[in-house]
Amino acid sequence: MSARPRRLSTDRGGLARCSYDHGPPVLSDWGVAVEWVLPILWVAIFVLFYLTEGRTTVREWRLRLSGQTVNGRVTSVRRSVGRYGPVTRGSVMYSSPQGTHTITGHIAPDAEVGQDFLVRYLPGNPEVAVMSEGVIMLIVKTIGVIAVTAILIAIAVAFALGG
Repeated sequence: MSARPRRLSTDRGGLARCSYDHGPPVLSDWGVAVEWVLPILWVAIFVLFYLTEGRTTVREWRLRLSGQTVNGRVTSVRRSVGRYGPVTRGSVMYSSPQGTHTITGHIAPDAEVGQDFLVRYLPGNPEVAVMSEGVIMLIVKTIGVIAVTAILIAIAVAFALGG
């Protein structure tokens, strides 16, 4: 809290009264909250977003550009209703020169056990793999990552410029 200049005066009865030139002192300064807390909150949102969606999108591009594509076989499918609608998770077994591997995650809603399913993996480390969703879904996710990045950068620039 900053010191504020005061003016002492007396009323008709001779009692001293204090008045503040810039209003009474306040217990909290909202300017500090806006300057420090909100940017930290935006950085936290940015980091959480990139640890989830951004990271998986980058990994999928990496696998699409430098990974090996093989046909795997769906070994299990589990359908449920999530918060935002139906969710289909499954396991796909695939082979690489280093052996047989299994990946589990979201899978196409129409997938059935025994069906072929595309898997992309890194040739040097076949445990790093992704069930291919197709290029259209990857482009949609990439546009989403770019849009959120642009919005967060605009917010950061606005705060940095004092807007």
